[in-house]
Amino acid sequence: MKEDKGDFCERLTGLGAEMPGTTPVMSCAEAARFEQAFFGEASRDETVFMQRAAKKVAEEAVALWEESQGGWETLRQDFGAGTAGTTIGQGPTNVFVLAGKGHNAADALWAAAEILRLAGCFRKTPPDNFEERLPSPFRPSYSPDNLGTGLVSGGLVSPSQARPFRPSNPVDDSENNFGKTNCDVAGEHTGAEAGVGVGVGVGTGAKTQAGALAKSVTVLLATPPEQLSPAAAQALAQLAAKGARVRVWASAAEADALLAEIGGSADVLLDGLLGYNFRPPLRPPFDEIIRWANAHGAAFAVKVAVDLPSGIGDFFASVFHADATVACGILKTPLLEPCNAEARGRLRYADIGFPASPASQSGARRVANAAVLEHGSLRRLRPPLADKRDFGHLFVLGGSRSMPGALLMNVRAALRSGVGLLTAFCPESVAAAFAAVAPEAMWVPWPETPSGGLALEGMFLLREKLPRATALLCGSGAGAEPETLALLADIAANTPCPLVLDADALRPEIAAAATSRPAALPTLLLPHAGELARVAPEASAEVAAGAVSPETLRGLCQRLRACVALKGAPTRVADASCEVVVCAGGPVLARGGSGDLLAGIAGALLARRFSADPLRTLVAAVAWHGAAADKLARRRGAEAVATTDILSHL
Repeated sequence: MKEDKGDFCERLTGLGAEMPGTTPVMSCAEAARFEQAFFGEASRDETVFMQRAAKKVAEEAVALWEESQGGWETLRQDFGAGTAGTTIGQGPTNVFVLAGKGHNAADALWAAAEILRLAGCFRKTPPDNFEERLPSPFRPSYSPDNLGTGLVSGGLVSPSQARPFRPSNPVDDSENNFGKTNCDVAGEHTGAEAGVGVGVGVGTGAKTQAGALAKSVTVLLATPPEQLSPAAAQALAQLAAKGARVRVWASAAEADALLAEIGGSADVLLDGLLGYNFRPPLRPPFDEIIRWANAHGAAFAVKVAVDLPSGIGDFFASVFHADATVACGILKTPLLEPCNAEARGRLRYADIGFPASPASQSGARRVANAAVLEHGSLRRLRPPLADKRDFGHLFVLGGSRSMPGALLMNVRAALRSGVGLLTAFCPESVAAAFAAVAPEAMWVPWPETPSGGLALEGMFLLREKLPRATALLCGSGAGAEPETLALLADIAANTPCPLVLDADALRPEIAAAATSRPAALPTLLLPHAGELARVAPEASAEVAAGAVSPETLRGLCQRLRACVALKGAPTRVADASCEVVVCAGGPVLARGGSGDLLAGIAGALLARRFSADPLRTLVAAVAWHGAAADKLARRRGAEAVATTDILSHL
């Protein structure tokens, strides 16, 4: 019997409430059915949700652009500060949009306006010698095209015909000003009639000043404008009214000429050609546009796909290659398929206000959203009569004479994550030095083997203190010496508190030993792909192929009675019944020690009793770690930073 729209939507919104801060992963078909049912209710305005998606796309594009330029601190140093607290040129000023005709096109067009609104240029006139102070890629070019003439090709839309955008049902005050320039907004309140636009172009009519910093949007349409959906047509009219260049695809040669017209490069390229309703094969002109964009990828500092990279699903045609893909509202399963990893780039999820707990039929997979850290104790006041013991006592054991630093990073990350007390067991040869670096921890020197590993004879030190612990983290930097591995297996089997196994503790015999503990005691495992193959040899073939299935991951969790965070891009966190994808984090984490910081964060949250559900605790740790890394990359770029710089951004 066919399920009607209302029943389908009710079923989706009624399940899965046991995992706050997450939303479901769906197939494209499920996503289509859900949205059809969800927006079938007359009270819901689809445009409002599309605007939210556009804002999220814009925010991600700006963040990536800032990272690509060495971070906003570098941009501030290069561009200098303006007067009265304003700054100059701290944002992308040239956006190129590839637009189809549907919702993805509308999202991309609105995102283009929002990107330039976020760029943050508030001056009415630039300072003396401003152009000379800018690095050459950022020097503005002045021409009739981008000085507010409203030029569009072929008389597509004239500025007088285009209506300014107003959301039909704004959800907050900021959405009343969506896509508008700061000067537009200021003018409404102060009557100012002159100023540089920071939305699209540089304003029109009386608001244009010669010599102001130009900002521009270029739109390349795949179809004639009369074929656009109403939302896409409205978004395009808004951009055209503000002076955007608009062309309809004719040939690669004409696209080359259009790119040359804007100086041969742009700060951001937005892919809004095709959405999840695409069905192969890829037809002209979409295949031609995608090939052209991929061939000219180096001309764009940042390439962002809206929801799905155009062409995904057609294995015999070109797929748009993005630096990042922003999944809007629902994360679709094609984005998690290994064959699409290169095309999608970084995976980002934009929560746009869909129901918090719908469930899909395509498997127990969910994606963490921004609220995952709000469902716990991290974003609220501590109790006024709080005691340090209220925030847990974490024990950390690891390190060796040859690899001492991993343990120190565990400890520093745990201390930064708010644990009340921390006792660290380390090789006796490094205890004094470590105590000087992290005096907040209680350091216990541990007897060493002749090779500098942790010796079995030190077990009495742990046993006498273990009743005080609320969680134990072990393995980081411990090494592979047989005596040390035997010690770790003994600890795993006999620890009477929650346990985190990382790095050298991720071995079959040690993970198996942990299963002898009472089932009520949680165990967290934090492997990267190579460690997963070591701790679960049955998964080695899938690991080698880069395609560990959800069933394999959940099966491992069931066998080892553990929650597992498979570190990667993105990181996948699972227990025996559910997998949660965490999109936070990026290539800034591709350096030694980032996993040691994650282990310390996870140990601290487990010791603090962040949640009674160990899966939620591990998801929160991964999300917090990734969010800090993203903040670091946006502030200082991904190159000239150290792993421990992440800690100051937690």
